[in-house]
Amino acid sequence: MDAEKIGASFLSSYKDAKIELLHDVGMYRHVRISGAHYYRFELMTWPGSLSVNCEGDEFLFTRTTDMFDFFRRGAGAKCDAPNFAYWAEKLSDPRSRKVRAFDYSAFERDVESVLSTMADASRVEEIRDDLQSETCESDENSCREFLSRHAELLDLSIDGRWEDWTYRYAYACFAILHGIREYDRVKTSQGSLPLLDGREHHEFPEVSK
Repeated sequence: MDAEKIGASFLSSYKDAKIELLHDVGMYRHVRISGAHYYRFELMTWPGSLSVNCEGDEFLFTRTTDMFDFFRRGAGAKCDAPNFAYWAEKLSDPRSRKVRAFDYSAFERDVESVLSTMADASRVEEIRDDLQSETCESDENSCREFLSRHAELLDLSIDGRWEDWTYRYAYACFAILHGIREYDRVKTSQGSLPLLDGREHHEFPEVSK
Protein backbone atom coordinates (compact mmCIF):
# COMPACT_ATOMS: atom_id res chain seq x y z
CA MET A 1 0.00 0.00 0.00
CA ASP A 2 1.28 3.41 -0.96
CA ALA A 3 -0.27 5.68 1.67
CA GLU A 4 1.04 8.84 0.04
CA LYS A 5 -0.53 7.90 -3.29
CA ILE A 6 -3.85 7.01 -1.65
CA GLY A 7 -3.85 10.32 0.22
CA ALA A 8 -3.19 12.20 -3.01
CA SER A 9 -5.99 10.29 -4.75
CA PHE A 10 -8.39 11.19 -1.96
CA LEU A 11 -7.53 14.88 -2.07
CA SER A 12 -7.92 14.98 -5.84
CA SER A 13 -11.50 13.72 -5.41
CA TYR A 14 -12.28 16.26 -2.70
CA LYS A 15 -10.27 19.30 -3.77
CA ASP A 16 -13.51 21.28 -4.17
CA ALA A 17 -15.57 20.20 -1.20
CA LYS A 18 -19.06 21.04 -0.03
CA ILE A 19 -19.38 20.59 3.72
CA GLU A 20 -22.67 20.22 5.58
CA LEU A 21 -23.23 19.89 9.30
CA LEU A 22 -26.47 17.95 9.39
CA HIS A 23 -26.38 17.58 13.16
CA ASP A 24 -24.02 19.13 15.68
CA VAL A 25 -24.98 18.88 19.35
CA GLY A 26 -22.12 18.11 21.71
CA MET A 27 -20.69 14.66 20.92
CA TYR A 28 -23.59 13.98 18.54
CA ARG A 29 -22.47 15.00 15.06
CA HIS A 30 -23.40 14.21 11.49
CA VAL A 31 -21.06 15.69 8.90
CA ARG A 32 -21.47 15.22 5.14
CA ILE A 33 -18.77 16.18 2.66
CA SER A 34 -19.32 16.04 -1.09
CA GLY A 35 -16.48 16.16 -3.57
CA ALA A 36 -16.21 16.04 -7.34
CA HIS A 37 -18.81 14.13 -9.32
CA TYR A 38 -20.42 11.44 -7.13
CA TYR A 39 -17.79 11.40 -4.37
CA ARG A 40 -19.23 11.74 -0.87
CA PHE A 41 -18.59 10.58 2.65
CA GLU A 42 -20.28 11.07 6.00
CA LEU A 43 -19.03 11.08 9.58
CA MET A 44 -21.32 10.39 12.51
CA THR A 45 -20.27 10.50 16.16
CA TRP A 46 -21.92 9.79 19.47
CA PRO A 47 -20.21 9.37 22.86
CA GLY A 48 -17.50 6.75 22.45
CA SER A 49 -18.02 5.97 18.75
CA LEU A 50 -17.38 7.26 15.23
CA SER A 51 -18.85 5.85 12.04
CA VAL A 52 -17.50 6.75 8.61
CA ASN A 53 -19.44 5.91 5.47
CA CYS A 54 -17.07 6.57 2.60
CA GLU A 55 -18.43 5.93 -0.87
CA GLY A 56 -20.19 2.76 0.23
CA ASP A 57 -17.60 1.45 2.69
CA GLU A 58 -18.52 1.80 6.36
CA PHE A 59 -16.21 1.51 9.36
CA LEU A 60 -17.13 1.85 13.03
CA PHE A 61 -14.55 2.89 15.62
CA THR A 62 -15.00 2.87 19.39
CA ARG A 63 -12.60 4.35 21.94
CA THR A 64 -12.97 7.68 23.77
CA THR A 65 -15.94 9.94 24.53
CA ASP A 66 -15.01 12.45 21.83
CA MET A 67 -13.85 10.47 18.81
CA PHE A 68 -12.98 13.58 16.82
CA ASP A 69 -10.45 14.39 19.53
CA PHE A 70 -9.17 10.81 19.44
CA PHE A 71 -8.40 11.03 15.72
CA ARG A 72 -6.97 14.53 16.01
CA ARG A 73 -4.46 13.42 18.65
CA GLY A 74 -3.38 10.38 16.64
CA ALA A 75 -2.74 12.04 13.29
CA GLY A 76 0.27 14.29 13.74
CA ALA A 77 0.56 18.04 14.09
CA LYS A 78 -1.28 18.77 10.81
CA CYS A 79 -3.94 16.09 11.35
CA ASP A 80 -2.92 14.49 8.03
CA ALA A 81 -1.11 11.25 8.90
CA PRO A 82 -3.38 8.27 9.55
CA ASN A 83 -2.26 5.82 12.24
CA PHE A 84 -3.58 2.77 10.42
CA ALA A 85 -2.44 0.10 12.87
CA TYR A 86 -3.56 1.82 16.07
CA TRP A 87 -6.89 2.88 14.61
CA ALA A 88 -7.59 -0.62 13.33
CA GLU A 89 -7.43 -1.83 16.93
CA LYS A 90 -10.44 0.42 17.66
CA LEU A 91 -12.70 -1.09 15.00
CA SER A 92 -15.69 -2.49 16.84
CA ASP A 93 -17.92 -3.92 14.11
CA PRO A 94 -16.73 -7.36 12.91
CA ARG A 95 -17.87 -6.45 9.39
CA SER A 96 -15.37 -3.58 9.31
CA ARG A 97 -12.36 -5.50 10.63
CA LYS A 98 -11.27 -6.93 7.29
CA VAL A 99 -8.82 -4.13 6.72
CA ARG A 100 -5.73 -6.11 5.74
CA ALA A 101 -5.23 -8.12 2.57
CA PHE A 102 -2.61 -9.70 0.34
CA ASP A 103 -0.33 -7.05 -1.17
CA TYR A 104 0.79 -8.16 -4.62
CA SER A 105 3.14 -5.22 -5.11
CA ALA A 106 5.11 -6.19 -1.99
CA PHE A 107 5.22 -9.80 -3.20
CA GLU A 108 6.48 -8.68 -6.61
CA ARG A 109 9.17 -6.49 -5.04
CA ASP A 110 10.48 -9.44 -3.03
CA VAL A 111 10.60 -11.64 -6.12
CA GLU A 112 12.48 -8.94 -8.04
CA SER A 113 14.89 -8.58 -5.13
CA VAL A 114 15.85 -12.24 -5.49
CA LEU A 115 16.04 -12.07 -9.27
CA SER A 116 18.42 -9.12 -9.08
CA THR A 117 20.99 -11.37 -7.36
CA MET A 118 20.88 -14.08 -10.04
CA ALA A 119 23.63 -14.30 -12.65
CA ASP A 120 21.75 -16.30 -15.27
CA ALA A 121 19.95 -13.62 -17.29
CA SER A 122 17.95 -16.10 -19.37
CA ARG A 123 16.66 -17.80 -16.22
CA VAL A 124 15.70 -14.45 -14.76
CA GLU A 125 13.62 -13.62 -17.83
CA GLU A 126 12.03 -17.05 -17.73
CA ILE A 127 10.94 -16.55 -14.13
CA ARG A 128 9.64 -13.06 -14.92
CA ASP A 129 7.55 -14.47 -17.74
CA ASP A 130 6.17 -17.10 -15.37
CA LEU A 131 5.42 -14.42 -12.81
CA GLN A 132 3.19 -12.63 -15.29
CA SER A 133 1.43 -15.73 -16.59
CA GLU A 134 1.07 -17.80 -13.41
CA THR A 135 0.08 -15.30 -10.74
CA CYS A 136 -3.00 -13.22 -10.06
CA GLU A 137 -2.77 -9.98 -8.11
CA SER A 138 -5.84 -10.78 -6.03
CA ASP A 139 -4.97 -14.44 -5.39
CA GLU A 140 -2.28 -15.12 -2.79
CA ASN A 141 -2.50 -18.88 -3.41
CA SER A 142 -1.48 -18.50 -7.04
CA CYS A 143 1.54 -16.48 -5.93
CA ARG A 144 2.64 -19.05 -3.37
CA GLU A 145 2.20 -21.86 -5.89
CA PHE A 146 4.37 -19.89 -8.30
CA LEU A 147 7.11 -19.68 -5.66
CA SER A 148 6.96 -23.41 -4.96
CA ARG A 149 7.57 -24.17 -8.65
CA HIS A 150 10.81 -22.20 -8.76
CA ALA A 151 13.71 -23.48 -6.66
CA GLU A 152 15.39 -20.09 -6.62
CA LEU A 153 12.40 -18.65 -4.75
CA LEU A 154 11.79 -21.36 -2.17
CA ASP A 155 13.08 -19.20 0.70
CA LEU A 156 10.40 -16.65 -0.12
CA SER A 157 7.80 -19.40 -0.15
CA ILE A 158 8.73 -20.29 3.43
CA ASP A 159 9.40 -16.86 4.92
CA GLY A 160 7.42 -14.41 2.79
CA ARG A 161 4.63 -12.34 4.33
CA TRP A 162 2.81 -9.91 2.08
CA GLU A 163 -0.10 -8.35 3.89
CA ASP A 164 -0.97 -4.68 4.08
CA TRP A 165 -3.85 -2.32 4.77
CA THR A 166 -6.57 -2.39 2.15
CA TYR A 167 -7.04 0.56 -0.15
CA ARG A 168 -10.61 1.09 1.09
CA TYR A 169 -9.60 1.19 4.74
CA ALA A 170 -6.73 3.60 4.07
CA TYR A 171 -9.00 5.81 1.94
CA ALA A 172 -11.59 5.93 4.74
CA CYS A 173 -8.90 6.93 7.24
CA PHE A 174 -7.95 9.88 5.04
CA ALA A 175 -11.65 10.75 4.84
CA ILE A 176 -11.91 10.86 8.64
CA LEU A 177 -8.99 13.26 8.91
CA HIS A 178 -10.24 15.46 6.09
CA GLY A 179 -13.71 15.56 7.58
CA ILE A 180 -12.42 16.55 11.01
CA ARG A 181 -10.19 19.26 9.53
CA GLU A 182 -13.11 20.71 7.61
CA TYR A 183 -15.39 20.44 10.63
CA ASP A 184 -12.86 22.38 12.71
CA ARG A 185 -12.58 24.97 9.96
CA VAL A 186 -16.30 25.57 9.57
CA LYS A 187 -16.85 25.76 13.32
CA THR A 188 -14.75 28.91 13.33
CA SER A 189 -16.04 30.41 10.08
CA GLN A 190 -19.14 32.37 9.18
CA GLY A 191 -22.55 31.35 7.91
CA SER A 192 -25.45 29.36 9.29
CA LEU A 193 -28.80 28.13 8.03
CA PRO A 194 -31.56 26.05 9.64
CA LEU A 195 -30.48 22.45 10.28
CA LEU A 196 -32.35 19.64 8.56
CA ASP A 197 -33.55 18.46 11.98
CA GLY A 198 -34.73 21.95 12.91
CA ARG A 199 -31.67 23.18 14.77
CA GLU A 200 -28.80 24.63 12.79
CA HIS A 201 -27.45 23.76 9.38
CA HIS A 202 -24.11 25.05 8.12
CA GLU A 203 -23.31 25.09 4.43
CA PHE A 204 -20.00 26.71 3.60
CA PRO A 205 -18.30 27.85 0.42
CA GLU A 206 -16.33 25.33 -1.55
CA VAL A 207 -12.74 24.98 -0.44
CA SER A 208 -9.87 24.42 -2.84
CA LYS A 209 -6.95 22.31 -1.58
